[in-house]
Amino acid sequence: MGRRGATAALLCTLHFWAQAQTPTPPPAPLAPYQDRVIDGLKALDDEEEIAQKKYDSAGLPRGYSLEALSDQRQSQGAASGSLGLKASGYLDTLYYGSLSGNASLQSDTQGTGQGGQASFVLRQIGMPFDAGWRVDNALGMINLPALDLARKSPRISVPTPAMLGATSVWQQGRDLGLVAAVGQPGRFSGFPVAAFTASQGNYGLVAAHNVLTLGGGRWEWGAMAAQAQNVTSALALTTAGQGSLDAQGLYLAARHDWAAQGDASAVRFLQANALTGRNTGTDLLGNPNAPARGLWLDGGFGNGAHLTSWGLFRLEPGLSWLDLPMANDLQGAYARHNWRTRQWQTESSLELFNSLSGLTANGYYVNNNVRYQYTSRTSFGVGISQRNYGIQAQSGLLYTQFSNALGLTRAQIDVASADSGERQVQVKLDHEWSGFQELRLSTTLLLDRDQRGGLDTLGQGVAINANWSPGQRLSLTHSFQGRWSPDQAQYTLNSGLSWRFAPQWSLQGAVYAVNGSGGAVNLAQSPLTQPALVSAGTRDSGISITLRFEDSAGRARAPVGGAPGSAAGRLTGSVFLDDNQSGRREASEQGAANVTVLLDGRFATNTDAQGRFEFAYVTAGTHVLSVVSDNLPLPWGLKQDGRTEVRVFTRETTTVDIGAVRQ
Repeated sequence: MGRRGATAALLCTLHFWAQAQTPTPPPAPLAPYQDRVIDGLKALDDEEEIAQKKYDSAGLPRGYSLEALSDQRQSQGAASGSLGLKASGYLDTLYYGSLSGNASLQSDTQGTGQGGQASFVLRQIGMPFDAGWRVDNALGMINLPALDLARKSPRISVPTPAMLGATSVWQQGRDLGLVAAVGQPGRFSGFPVAAFTASQGNYGLVAAHNVLTLGGGRWEWGAMAAQAQNVTSALALTTAGQGSLDAQGLYLAARHDWAAQGDASAVRFLQANALTGRNTGTDLLGNPNAPARGLWLDGGFGNGAHLTSWGLFRLEPGLSWLDLPMANDLQGAYARHNWRTRQWQTESSLELFNSLSGLTANGYYVNNNVRYQYTSRTSFGVGISQRNYGIQAQSGLLYTQFSNALGLTRAQIDVASADSGERQVQVKLDHEWSGFQELRLSTTLLLDRDQRGGLDTLGQGVAINANWSPGQRLSLTHSFQGRWSPDQAQYTLNSGLSWRFAPQWSLQGAVYAVNGSGGAVNLAQSPLTQPALVSAGTRDSGISITLRFEDSAGRARAPVGGAPGSAAGRLTGSVFLDDNQSGRREASEQGAANVTVLLDGRFATNTDAQGRFEFAYVTAGTHVLSVVSDNLPLPWGLKQDGRTEVRVFTRETTTVDIGAVRQ
């Protein structure tokens, strides 16, 4: 080594030695988060900034809202009026989990004799206990719970009746769970203020489930026992009319999921289900109902591209869960196959049936749907269904979907016929408009022809769904669905305007009108599918005015799902009945009312009469929404509990629609 090399080595050694002898200064404290205006973000209103400066940062994160409502309506030609109060709130605690609740009260103001209506729900989510236990409690107008295993069957589900009661769910990690519930049966009603009408009798339920991991696989078992006493039910039909009954039900299930080495998308499972029910009701002839049992076995295998499921079932005549009917007097098998690639998507199913009572000849149900992604902007689809069991019916659909400069368009034609002589033809054009600032707009145009009962009716319809926020203080929501034919007009209208005239105060006005009954029943549907309830014809219209006050407080203003001081945005959306399974809410598709939506499995809210929900102050970042499917009307269900991943951006509103599909 030369003198230059030695000198360089000496200088390097002295440099590192000096660094080692110099004490490292402590890191500078992080500056607290400040909400700054960044390029691309909206600036806060002056009053909003003042409100933030006055924010009460003492105590636990909490918030609440109060609403006073006046409603004037015409129902079946009779005038009525009411005053309503609504309250909601949340409190995020350190040791008792997240507390949330909402309540409403509506009273008659014109002496029509209708009395008052009320509804309330209180929830406690994620209360921690020793040994890893977590407890979720609910009290109020809710639904009798069901085990997750009871919802995992691809074709047969256990219904969940509405009740005024309480539930408690104890969960130890994801391995062990205990459930208890008690309540009084009833039904949800009321608009624009939600209400609950209780009936006689009571429900009780206990359940347990356990998960074990053995030999590289996952084993899960569950048991659920329920009882109803003195409940009013259509299952108790006698020659004298409707009566009351006592009922008991027991559900058992076991499931095994096989782990696949090196393939996270692989699916292999086998689930066995057994249900027995009995009640003291009678049939149409006045004969006592006999105990009924149901046995079904479900299996599945596949990966990301292919998924095959199959099953065997035996459902005895008169099968029910407490006072709610289930598919019954059936035995047979089913098979389903889904195939997905970048361009192709197919769904095929075959179901074979035999009547245990012998009242119906052997038959089948087959369904096939194919979708082809022609380009990145255009796709085509076709579907065919055939039912030959009890009745003979067939249906078909053909559609194309394409994006253009104006948005996304879907044109579809549906045809259906039955051996009874019924015929249905419908042409529908859905469009989701783009290019508007702060406006979400979708429209539907339709033409149809309905032949039944010797009548041949031509009709046309239109639907509009709009959400417009021209400013941070003003927002407009509008939905309209209408169909006209020579002999009748059916429509549903709901329009609302909200004006926030102060940081914590807003004024809301709404106009609503309903005329006519629900839509036509699908002619060609599987006997395993629970028939959808068609609402009775009604005429109802009115106007409501609501004054709303809302406030929030807590240590360092912690937004929902975030740490104190986090940047936040707003999260809104809807739960809807995705009739064409497009994954988007068309203007003609109905919202699902009074459904519970969870944010990150911890914070809860309920959908309104239009299926809409809102989390007003949510930390920026990625969150997971999930839907409690208990309140969804059969035969609608959710895939993966409606779990949807959403990303919330600072000072922006994120909107997401969650669709339920026919099971």
